[in-house]
Formats: sequence, structure tokens, C-alpha cells
Amino acid sequence: MNEETETMAQQPHSALGLLLAPLAVLLALATTQVVGLEYDLTAENMMPMLVVGIAGMLATVPRLLSQSRPDLSSSTVSLGVLVLAFVGAEALYTLLGVDMLAAFMFAVVLVLGSNLDLRGRHEWATVLTFAAVGFWLAMAAANHAFNALPDTYNMSEGGQLVSTLNLQRQATAYVFFAYWSMAAIAGLLAAVVARGTLNPAGDSGWFAYLSTHRAWSRNVRPLTVALAVWLLAFIGSVYHFNSVDVWDQLGITTETDYHGYIGYWTAFLTGAIALLVAWMVAERWYTRAMLVGSMWALYQVASWFEAGIWYREDLDRSWGALIWFGFTFFIGVAIYSIANHEKYGGWANRGEHEPSQARLFMRHHGTGVMFALAFFVGLAIRVQWYAGPSMNAFGTGNWDMTGGSDPWYMKRVVDYILANNAHLVYDADRFYPIGGINPRPPLFSWSLALGAMMLEPFLAQPEAAVWWSMLACQPCTVRSPSSPSPLSLESTSATQQRSSPLGSSRSCPLTSPTPPGHLLTTMLS
Repeated sequence: MNEETETMAQQPHSALGLLLAPLAVLLALATTQVVGLEYDLTAENMMPMLVVGIAGMLATVPRLLSQSRPDLSSSTVSLGVLVLAFVGAEALYTLLGVDMLAAFMFAVVLVLGSNLDLRGRHEWATVLTFAAVGFWLAMAAANHAFNALPDTYNMSEGGQLVSTLNLQRQATAYVFFAYWSMAAIAGLLAAVVARGTLNPAGDSGWFAYLSTHRAWSRNVRPLTVALAVWLLAFIGSVYHFNSVDVWDQLGITTETDYHGYIGYWTAFLTGAIALLVAWMVAERWYTRAMLVGSMWALYQVASWFEAGIWYREDLDRSWGALIWFGFTFFIGVAIYSIANHEKYGGWANRGEHEPSQARLFMRHHGTGVMFALAFFVGLAIRVQWYAGPSMNAFGTGNWDMTGGSDPWYMKRVVDYILANNAHLVYDADRFYPIGGINPRPPLFSWSLALGAMMLEPFLAQPEAAVWWSMLACQPCTVRSPSSPSPLSLESTSATQQRSSPLGSSRSCPLTSPTPPGHLLTTMLS
């Protein structure tokens, strides 16, 4: 990570890249057995993973074919990939009865993966395969969690039976995103490890700034360790979720022994800090790297203590604050001593004339990183504080919208388009009984309707397609005024202790009628 990229990349045997897709499937299947998910290893259950894994393998074939047959033009190879992808997806769906989403993912992984592989982005092709396989692993884990968690709960005090549907969905969504993120990070780690060993080393894109040395060599070790720490953080989070009681998983804060679990954002931010530390190591900012890493670790340990995940009576007495101060102070002393040690310290930072590969990467791809981060943040906000509350409105238990009559009339127009395949021009219910012209231009209404048409085949409840389409395109219309977030990514104790036991009074800064919706649209735009 901190050496100049070698001009001649190590070129392994061209067929070794075929091993990565089966490896992703085997790791996913092994995870289902190790964790104890309700996942029978039958052909029907394994078919989506196998289909995606086969697509990942087939995505490397065009590159192998181009290397063995230089006379084939790139357009011929691309056309063959498109034909194979769409014909294969249709055959999987109609002849073998494979789920439509799995068949669609077969085509996407094959087309996109082969395109990345042919352009020398072998690492991203590996990440795509692992993420696609991990999606089905996450689906299996979320299904297991949803079936295991109750939608009603008997409170220990008073024995009152309360609905926990929102909290059940909230915990299920945490499981889904945790497993999916874990698979994607495992793909990143596999891409770094396989670079120059199982796959050729890409010479363009984000990974081009990595040295072609092996992943455990000194040159690439900071990034490899950072990705391993990130993966272990999610593994630890999932393990802790599976080890706590049901009220901790649901987030029922009024239970006596409630302390929550190590949630999604703790694991995600731990990985971000690990990558930041790796960048500092590449710049030879070892003192800063030790300070940031140790303080983040101390903060996590202290926050778990405060939440009740672990407890030590000595740290909770009157001397507790001084003891925590002592931990912080002596960690700082240790860092200072190492930094000034004659043998281990005294290092010099990199100057402008010798930039690290990490610095060169940020110079060339910093904008792309910021765009990817903005997309992720926007998606997280939509899921945790927007999509979830929209699904279970207070009082009705169904989809809901806010902002007055305007969004409801928009849905009326979209429903008319879906029912009649035509735009609602004259509305007899406007100025009833006189009637009137629909004042809305057709473009936005039809974009919502077309989105619902595209989503309908992939949903178990096709009637919900119009709601999901409006959810995606109209950020300030679909929401519940007071219901909690059943699809939020984590159940952090610090947040839930400020809310009611079932989260019904939790407010969200992104559920007010108009400004947050416009803010969210601006962020995603």
C-alpha cells in the first residue's frame, strides 16, 4: 500500500480465477451451518447461490476466451455474453423454476462481471461475485431471524402482551444488512489476497495503486489487516446478536437486564477507522495511527460498559471516573514512549516528493470515494429512518403517507395508470360533482408507475410494488407519523434508552413533512 506499483504485474495461471466464485458459495454455505441457520442444504434452497456462483464463474470465461482466441473481436465476445446472460436467465426462470430475482441476478453478474474482468478490473469482479452470493446468505439469515423473533411479547412487569412487529422487522433488517456487508467485505479481502495469485493484478481503477506483492507482504499488509479487522468486526457483531436474549435483540429497553447488542454502525465505523489507520501507516504517521486506533478501541470498550454489555463493579464506583482517566492517560504515555524510542520510534513522515500509494489513490479517486460514501449514507438514511416507518403506520398497521392530500392524490394517479395503462386526464372526482382536469404533468406520475411495473415481478406481494416505487421516488410522501423504524440497521442501547420500551415514541429527523425529504433528495442527487 505504501510502495510504488510495479510496472510488470504478476500474472498467475489464467484459469485460477474460476476458483473464487465456488469459494464464495462454499463460505456462504459453511456460514449457514456454523451459525445454525434454518437452511436445509437442498437443491431448491441452494439454487439461488449456485446460480449466482455459476454466473461469477462464467464471467471470467470471456477473458479466457479472448486470451486463447485473439482473432475474436471484442464486439463478438460482448454479444455472446449478452445472449448467454439473457437466454440463460430466461431458461433458469421458465424451465428450471428458479426464482425471478435469482435469474435476474444471474444476468447482471454475468454481464457486469465479464465487463469488469475484460477491462482489467478483476478485483471488482470478485467483489461483485461475493456480494451477489452474500445477498442470498443475508436473505437466509434474515428469514431465520424473522421466524425466530416474536411479533408479540409478554412484558415481565405486569405481563402485558404488546406488539413487537416493528422491532421484529428492525432486528431482521439488522441481520440482513450485517450479513450482506460481511459478504461484501469478505469479497474485498479476497480480491486483495487473490490479486496477482489467483487473479491477474488489475492495472486500472481503484486497485491499481496496490502493489502486486502478495497480500501478506509488508507492502500490502496495512490494507489486508484493515479489511480483516472490518470483517471481524461484523463477525463479532453478528455473534453478539445471536448470544443475547430476545429482549436485547428486539430492543425492549424496559426489561430489567436489557443492554442491547453490538450493532451495525459499530462494526461499520470500526472498519472505517481501520482503513483510516491503514492510510496513516502508509503515510508513516505511526503516532497518529496508534492514537486513533487505541482511542477508538477504548471508546468502544467504555460504551459497552456503559450500555451494560459487560460490567465491573470497581469501574462503577466513585473511583471509576479516575480509573477510566488513568486508562486514557497511560495509553497516551505508551504511545508517546514508543514514538520517541530510539529503536522503535523516531520515524519520519513521507514528504511531498515521496507520496504513498494511498495518497496517490486519494488524489485520483477521492471524488469517487466521496460519491460512493454519499450514496451509502443516503441509502442508510432511507432504510433506517424512512422506509421502515412507512411500512407500519400507527393505528392502521399498513403503508402510510404524510404531507396532506397531495401524496394521496399522486398515488391515485399512479393507481389509475397501472389499472388502465393510460394517463388520468379528466378526473370526475375533482370539484365533485363537476369534475376537472388532472393538473399534474405525466412525467413524474409515469416514472412512479413504470417503477412499480418493474418491481412487481420480484415481490412476494405484487400489490406493494406501487408503494415501494413511491418510496424510492417520493422521499417526503410515504411515512408513518409515529411508528418506530422496523427496518433500521441496528438496535443501539443509547438510542433506545431515550425512547419508550417499544420505540413507539421515537422521533426521526427525517420524517417531518417537507424539508427533510428535499434534503434527502438533494443528498442522493
